[in-house]
Amino acid sequence: MDNLMDPELASDMVKLFAQELKVTRAQLREAEMRTSTPCMGGPSNGLTHEKTQTLIAENDTLKSDNAVLQERIARLQVELQIKSEEILPHSLQYVEPTSHMNEEFARLLAENEDLIREKEETSRNHSKLSNKYRRSKAKVQEYNETLNELRVALSNCAEELEQVSLCTRNHKRLLTTSRQSRKSAVAEIDIRNILKDLAYEPVEGQSEFSSIQPHLRHVHIKLHKDAVGVCKELYFMNTNEVIWSPSGIALGLVVKPTFLYNPKLHGGAWTKLEDDFDVGKRMDLCCLSGESSKRARYLGTYERVTDTMVIASETLKHLDYKKLNYASKSTTLFPDMVPPSQTQMINQMYKQGIIQLQCFVIRCVAVNQTFAEKLRDTCAPSVHRNPSDDMTSGHVRKRKREVHSAGSKKRKH
Repeated sequence: MDNLMDPELASDMVKLFAQELKVTRAQLREAEMRTSTPCMGGPSNGLTHEKTQTLIAENDTLKSDNAVLQERIARLQVELQIKSEEILPHSLQYVEPTSHMNEEFARLLAENEDLIREKEETSRNHSKLSNKYRRSKAKVQEYNETLNELRVALSNCAEELEQVSLCTRNHKRLLTTSRQSRKSAVAEIDIRNILKDLAYEPVEGQSEFSSIQPHLRHVHIKLHKDAVGVCKELYFMNTNEVIWSPSGIALGLVVKPTFLYNPKLHGGAWTKLEDDFDVGKRMDLCCLSGESSKRARYLGTYERVTDTMVIASETLKHLDYKKLNYASKSTTLFPDMVPPSQTQMINQMYKQGIIQLQCFVIRCVAVNQTFAEKLRDTCAPSVHRNPSDDMTSGHVRKRKREVHSAGSKKRKH
């Protein structure tokens, strides 16, 4: 064979020849076994001899074929060896590139795994940073809300401080005025002794304070215009403004602030209290019940008998707490416009003597019986209500509502 065949084809042919050789050998052994086996039942005849000769001839043919096949197999093996030696150098040139590609692939695979791990780590870090950012954002929002509240509180404190500073300046001016006024002829008294030193003279027809029937304030004002008495003016006074004599209500000491603080005047200013109840003047006195100022008791006709006196600051501790507290509150006009700290400051100013309470003595000289009887008749069952009284009462309530709403609006602003 001059031309070399394909190694794979040669290998298949060798396998095929080997199978044929096996088959031939098996047939040869079978023929030998049949030849060596003696004939049974008598002498062999002509057919058996012929058959034996045929089998021997076939056996010889198979042996020759077997020898030819072995020779051919050997020749094919030699050709396969030669072909393999020729192909081997050509196949080796692909081995090295393949190994290099395997190494490159392994390197890329390792880099890919590194990138995957790095991506997972980056994802975890991003999740942590996102959670941290959300927490920080919530804290920043909380801090901003707290900061806004602190800013509002600071603004309120600044306004209150400015108002307190203004009040302090006014208090200093007031202190100077008060000191100047004390240098004048105004006398300081001890409230414990002033009423004890004055003689008490009861008045005929005057009842005890607890037995006097209280009436609406507008009823006093209306009826007093038509009443015939020794005076033509009413003087309303709160129960906390007067200290009665231990003997009765015919003698009393009226306690009032010396100065009033007006928050509407020039942003807050002090003014001296002017009272129209002058010395020697007589007025019909009505005492208001509590702080509501809606109901009052008619006590009688009183005359002011002393000049203005100043209560010594060291004796204020003997003054009833309700009366001192009422004086502190009445010192401030429009109390809804000032902070509670200023009311406390005014109370301390009274105790420290920076501002003082003034007082004067009043004495009952008569009882306006006509006025008292008309007040008593308003409580009688037979007396019908006058429509004009309802109109007056409605007008007063309407006016109070307007004043209250105006004060509320100012407080909001």
